[in-house]
Amino acid sequence: MPNWQVGSVAQQLYRDVFLFRLSYEIGLRVIDPQFDPPYVRECYSDGAPLWEEQKGAMVRFRDLSQELGFVPLIVHFPLLKKLDEYPFETAREAVNEHAGAIGVPSIDLTEAFLGRVERKLWLSASDHHPNAEASRIVAEALTPWLEERLRALPADESSR
Repeated sequence: MPNWQVGSVAQQLYRDVFLFRLSYEIGLRVIDPQFDPPYVRECYSDGAPLWEEQKGAMVRFRDLSQELGFVPLIVHFPLLKKLDEYPFETAREAVNEHAGAIGVPSIDLTEAFLGRVERKLWLSASDHHPNAEASRIVAEALTPWLEERLRALPADESSR
């Protein structure tokens, strides 16, 4: 096992966690009355500084998983806005394609949410974080992947 301190690993993960950064950047535009899906599309075009930074974070996440011996997974959690005509296809495609290109498994939750009524998935009208129903949808979507990983574990490891 490599010699590392929890604080430094936590700091690195916090810095690099892709979903936090993506949510933050998109969230700024959602809160803003000038919410701008084209801004998101621009952020995920080849050569865009934010996208290049995020691609690097995904590679560091993969490398850290190899160093520490865990199975990485990138989960694309859609922004719970405009689910009838999801405006973030560019970001969604870019994330999924890059994950595949660097050999990191990914699960895209977008399909599980498309067409649903957004406000029924929010904690409240002023807090658009996922509620219990949205969490149930996520759990259902992730369960097959997790079960497959558990079945693949040797018997002595799966009982831990």
